[in-house]
Amino acid sequence: MKSERSREQFLSESQQSQASDKLVSIDKDYAKMVLDSLYVKSAKEQLLLKIDEALDCRDRETFMTLSEKYRQLMR
Repeated sequence: MKSERSREQFLSESQQSQASDKLVSIDKDYAKMVLDSLYVKSAKEQLLLKIDEALDCRDRETFMTLSEKYRQLMR
């Protein structure tokens, strides 16, 4: 009969701590990437709405300014 033990039971305390620290670091990095992605998506949507408004109002100056901001955001 084989013993049913998890990987953590075989690791020493220091190894468990190191593994946990790596997971926390990855989680923080992943969370930052997700938040950055959401920010860019939201900013893009807002700019597109404002660009559409500028086009509807035939406001060339605002359109050009917002279009440049949009291009910079997409880089």
